[in-house]
Amino acid sequence: MSRTLRMIVAMIALAATFVAANQPAGAQDDTQASLCVPLEAVIDSSQQIQFGDAAGIADTGYVGELIVRFRPSAPSDLLPLLDELDAFVDDVSDEIAAAGGIGVLTSEQRADLQQRGAAAIAPIVSYHDVNCPTPSAQLSPECSTGPLRVPALLIVRPGSQPVDVVAGSVEATLDAFVVQMIVVPSNVGVDDVTLNGESAGVSVVDGPACPSADFLAQMAITFQVHFTPGCATSKPPVAPQLEVTEQYPGRFPFPFTVDLVADGELFTVDYPKNPSIELPANAVAPRELTFAGIPVKVIVEPLGCDPPSSGANPSSANDGAPNSVPLAPKFTG
Repeated sequence: MSRTLRMIVAMIALAATFVAANQPAGAQDDTQASLCVPLEAVIDSSQQIQFGDAAGIADTGYVGELIVRFRPSAPSDLLPLLDELDAFVDDVSDEIAAAGGIGVLTSEQRADLQQRGAAAIAPIVSYHDVNCPTPSAQLSPECSTGPLRVPALLIVRPGSQPVDVVAGSVEATLDAFVVQMIVVPSNVGVDDVTLNGESAGVSVVDGPACPSADFLAQMAITFQVHFTPGCATSKPPVAPQLEVTEQYPGRFPFPFTVDLVADGELFTVDYPKNPSIELPANAVAPRELTFAGIPVKVIVEPLGCDPPSSGANPSSANDGAPNSVPLAPKFTG
């Protein structure tokens, strides 16, 4: 995905918001937490919106949610700009629904929406340039909620210019405006981090930075769990498996380890390093499954058996594999 500014998903914006809430007191930290962090979250998620397909407009709801959260603490001179962006987001949803969906819009209509969106966000970006010019970063320690484990992270807010980040053995150059989370070694401290060669603007999250229940709920919606039946007739035989995937691949910002409980049996997925779990040969799709403790629907994939060899009984290709299995209720919280 290539754009003038590299966009981050709304999940990063939400995560940056709950991390910022734990910042220690202080004038610079207060400005970052109360103004720059939520402002950058709004900018990032707004610029994520594209009008090519349903996936591209998925973040409109997040933009409205972030504005609602930010409005009570936003400076009075910023409120009219936020109101204009909020109105645009509402208008977009109504217009697309009235047209019958994003797929029926003409290229001219989509270009018009894109231009109007750019016009709505441009003054907010300019406001950010003036009021949040310097980079900052927060170290978030390793965290475990029980069913979800998150590695140590460096949450970087570059400000209005690109920033060179060094965190122990980790080095990265980040674009302006784009809040990003970088996985760092668990032993990295504030003294091991520099932004453009300077240690100023680096702090540690005060207290646990574990994801909230709302964040876990969003993860359970963002990720899907697939069951693929095994196939004893393939050469070599293929074992059944569970696999964790993203609805919009490649957009989640950091790795994690998550517990899946399938019909009472515990499995652990190290995402994205090892997203699949090989199951016993006689395994069937689980009737109930939780992702990080939250009930989710299991997507049952079709069989992937090799074509039977000449003279083989075609019906044997489906031996031992269910055609359909009751699914767990979909999480709606």
